[in-house]
Parts: sequence; structure tokens; C-alpha cells
Amino acid sequence: MSMRYMLLRLGRLGMIFGVAGLLFACASTTFRVEPETAQAGLVVGRIVLKASGFSSHPFSMTGTHTELTGVELTFENSIGVETTVKSRDGYFFLYDALDSDYVHLTRLYFKRTRSNGWRTFETRVVDGSERIRLKPGTVMNIGIVEWIVRGGGSASWNVQNVGHHEIESWFRETFHESGWLGANWETARLLTPAPRLRWEWHYEYH
Repeated sequence: MSMRYMLLRLGRLGMIFGVAGLLFACASTTFRVEPETAQAGLVVGRIVLKASGFSSHPFSMTGTHTELTGVELTFENSIGVETTVKSRDGYFFLYDALDSDYVHLTRLYFKRTRSNGWRTFETRVVDGSERIRLKPGTVMNIGIVEWIVRGGGSASWNVQNVGHHEIESWFRETFHESGWLGANWETARLLTPAPRLRWEWHYEYH
């Protein structure tokens, strides 16, 4: 087998896997109200950013932000494969969860841009994130993930997990005809006990 043939073959395989990876990435962030199969699984939750100490104009993030779009949540499965989903109006969904028996949260990231600059917030969960067990035909309800960020002289970060009942009630009211309502719903305790975190924030003015 010639070297040229091998390179061409590897190139084609790389293209195939690249397209497959792109399709998977798109599928993992696409909002789907209905399960595609009776065995499909779903992880659902809401991200809330509670910020204080970031009052400098024009990037004030002080207060409770419940309807953020574009917050990235990265999950890792049992064999170390990661996927990232983005919030929409605060809510996020993870479908069929990486063909694995569990996932756990590894990263939160948000970039807020304005015409004259940007600010980024990032928290990595070093350890302490509970494994979310995945089951066929089951909705794992993470509840509300409160991302607590304090800037200024007393800078600190925290993540806590609350409000499971609120998420299920919201889903039933918003998607009252969804096939997911016929699935089993289970509560997922994402961050018990408190995780060890690594965090940072950056800003740049134009």
C-alpha cells in the first residue's frame, strides 16, 4: 500500500469523523421538545447567575440573572468524553447523554459582550460533582444550578443545586403536550457535597 494511498484514506476517514463530530455537537445543543425514541433519555435544568461586586460600567453583572442565553455547561461521561450545551433563556437540555451510564458537570462558562468590550466568567469543577445516572426513557431533573460569583475585594465563587420542583412544573406548563412528560422523572443531585472549584474572570474594554 503506497504512502499516498494511506494519506488519502486517512484524510477521508478524518473528514468522516469530523462531520460525525460536528453532527454530534449540533445534536447535543439542539432544543428538542419530543423524544426521538421511547428509550431516549434527557437531562434538564436551569442555570442562574447570582453576581455581586461587578458594578463597573458598562459590565454590571450585579443581581440575579435568570434568563441568560449562551451559558456553557460542559459534561463528561464515564470514559472521559465531554460535550458542551448552551443555555437558552436560562434553561439547558442534554439528550441521550453521550451513550454512557452517567455524566458529571466539569465546567461553567459565560461570555458577556458589549459594543465596547467583553467580560468572561468561568468555573471548573475540580471534584465533587455528583454522577448523574442515566436511564432509558427517563428525564433526569437537575433543578436550578445557582452559579454564585462575587467580585471585588472579597472575590469568591460557588455552585449549588436547588429548585427541582420548579423545573418540573415549568416543563409541564410550557410543554404540556410533550412526550417527555410520559417518561419517568427523577431528581438528580448534581453538587452534593459542595464541590472544589477553580475559577477566573476576565474583562476587556475596547
